[in-house]
Amino acid sequence: MLHQFEATYKGMQARKSKHGGNFYYLFFEDKQGKKYKTMAYEKLRNFRYWKPLLVETRGCIVGGLTLVKGNLIDGNSKPVVLRRQNVNQFKMEFDD
Repeated sequence: MLHQFEATYKGMQARKSKHGGNFYYLFFEDKQGKKYKTMAYEKLRNFRYWKPLLVETRGCIVGGLTLVKGNLIDGNSKPVVLRRQNVNQFKMEFDD
C-alpha cells in the first residue's frame, strides 16, 4: 500500500495541449514546506479525481495524495478536500 499524505493546495496553471484540451499543473506544499506538483489532463480517465480541485480556493487542505517519486504526486491519486479555506473578500468604494 502506498503512503498517503496531505498537503495545502497552492494553486494551478492551465496550458493548452497540442492534442486538444488543457493540461492543469496543480501545486501543493506540506507542513514542512516541501513543494509537490502533479499534472491533470482533461482527456485522461483520472481527470475526474482532479477536476473538483480546479475550483477550490488556494489554501485548502487535501488528503489522499501519493507520490510517484521525488516531489511528483501520482496522477492516479484520489485527492479529497479535508478542510476548505474561506477567503475574506470585501468591497472597496472608490470615488469617481
